[in-house]
Amino acid sequence: MKKRIACIVLSVLMLLTVFPVTAADSGVTVSLTVTRGENVYVSDGVLLAGQTLTVPYFDLSLYGLSDYYYNPDCYAQSAQQSGTAQTADGVVTVLHLLLFATEVYKCGLSPADAGQGFLMDSGMMADYFSVSGNVGSAYFTLWDMQTNLNYFVNRAMQLGREGWLATADQIALQNGDSVHVHGITGSASGTNLRYMQMGRYFDAAAVTAGETVTLRLTHCTTDFVSFANVTSPLAYESVYYTSAASSDGAVRKWKTLGTTDAGGSITFSASKLGTGAFVLAAAGSEDASAG
Repeated sequence: MKKRIACIVLSVLMLLTVFPVTAADSGVTVSLTVTRGENVYVSDGVLLAGQTLTVPYFDLSLYGLSDYYYNPDCYAQSAQQSGTAQTADGVVTVLHLLLFATEVYKCGLSPADAGQGFLMDSGMMADYFSVSGNVGSAYFTLWDMQTNLNYFVNRAMQLGREGWLATADQIALQNGDSVHVHGITGSASGTNLRYMQMGRYFDAAAVTAGETVTLRLTHCTTDFVSFANVTSPLAYESVYYTSAASSDGAVRKWKTLGTTDAGGSITFSASKLGTGAFVLAAAGSEDASAG
């Protein structure tokens, strides 16, 4: 199983500030990271690491996907049940996020214009996004990553019911949620996530120039017997960095920051980065048998 990339966006400023996620008037504001193989995904020159999106609710019928309406009781029975326009109204799911992100990052729409059915109306739906399977058991052809992908919300796989993982159409999002989508290359599969943490921050944080920073690198996977999320520190892993404005997603080509210690932590001075916004990452493993 291939390990997924860990990313965090670190803003190095002359004065300490933090950027809390606040509730939007319409929709939910979330962080999106997309990786593929051992690299960060780049779309139209944008490095998709810790990107903040405010996703409004929109009717899935605009995309021909009313069979995947959100149903709060979808997993209450052995066979998943689709919701209705009424049960889905106002609930922004991971499916909404993926459609919205497709229009923004693959079709070049502004966020103000996304979520209004452009993919369907333009005939571009089949080029970038398709859904198969049943409600609550949906599979995706996303961009050029095909169906061999998985996604974590807030660094954990989401359960629909005991012993059954929820799919994107039935995972409701809240303000401040973190979503990491990973396209698995080759024939390897599995549910693996690497993530970095700085204090209580995961996707983005701000520090002062010269401040000493400690990041912790963790590996999370899912036990498919208990369906618990199992975490462990990642020791002696190389950590790399690049400007957040970079369009190079090849992590191992970035500048080397250092190596994690036996407990999965790395401590460094922010002055090493300079000032600005940077993406810090530990590349995924190309060893298909790695846990």
